[in-house]
Amino acid sequence: MLIKLLSKNQRIMFEDKPITWVESIKKVSKPLLDESAINESYVKKMIDNVNDLGPYIVIAPKIALAHARPEDGVNEMGLSLLVSKEPVRFSEKEEHIAHLVFALAATDSVSHLSLLSDLAQVFSEPSNINTLCQFQTKEEVLQFISKCLGVVK
Repeated sequence: MLIKLLSKNQRIMFEDKPITWVESIKKVSKPLLDESAINESYVKKMIDNVNDLGPYIVIAPKIALAHARPEDGVNEMGLSLLVSKEPVRFSEKEEHIAHLVFALAATDSVSHLSLLSDLAQVFSEPSNINTLCQFQTKEEVLQFISKCLGVVK
């Protein structure tokens, strides 16, 4: 499911200059908005959640998974990725820095579990995180994730 969702049009983006965490969420959400997978209300809620709850979306070193509840504006399952060369700071603490920012849109509480399983498999090897941070093309990212998941292309 991870490969299928990220393979869609323009769902993997790259950023070379410093951006704020709010800008990163807006940028990574844009493909999902453009495809009507989510509404503007969903983007607003993802940002509000971080403002209200803190940087809980930084789920592992260098990885942020922006999300909200399905009823906050999800029309269909979606996932997009922003690879940032510069650290995206969700707080002043070192552990709240991300270089891989995902936007996840789930339509219910279970349909995205296989996607999360795929992500866990890819990131179970810490060196995979650093490797993904170095890529500069969508094709490199998809090929590497496919290899991590044992998907033959």
